[in-house]
Amino acid sequence: MRWPCGWVHKFGRCLRLDCREQGPCAGFNQEDRMEKISREDFDREVDKLAKLATDKGLIIEAGFIGYRKFVMEADAGPFQVLETRRAFFAGAQHLFGSIMGILDPGSEPTDADLARMDNIDRELRRFADEIRTFTRKKMT
Repeated sequence: MRWPCGWVHKFGRCLRLDCREQGPCAGFNQEDRMEKISREDFDREVDKLAKLATDKGLIIEAGFIGYRKFVMEADAGPFQVLETRRAFFAGAQHLFGSIMGILDPGSEPTDADLARMDNIDRELRRFADEIRTFTRKKMT
C-alpha cells in the first residue's frame, strides 16, 4: 500500500518518525484501506522491517515507535514520550551491554552462552506476554 506521503507499508500505518499521522497521511481512513493478511505474512513483514531498521541503525528506534503506538496512551505528552524513550533505550543498552559482558571468550557459543541466552529469551517472552495482555485490555 502506498500512502500520500510516499511511505509504503503493508499494514496501513506510516511509521516515519516525522509523520506520526500528522503529515500528508492525516485524514486518510487507514482502517478502510488496510489489507487483511495472515499472521505468518505479518510476522514475515515485521522481520523484513526489523532487518531494514537494523541495517540503517534504527532497530531500537523502530521498536520504540511500535511501543509508543501499541502500549502508550495516544494522548501521552511530549515529556512522557521523551522519558519513556530514554527508558526504552536504556533498557536496550543494558541488555546489549550485559550480553556482550556475559558471553564466554571465543568465536563459538558455549553451552553456558546458550543457556544464558535462553534465560534472557524466557524473561523477555514473559514480558511480551504481559504487554500483549495489557494492549488487549487497552483496545477493548
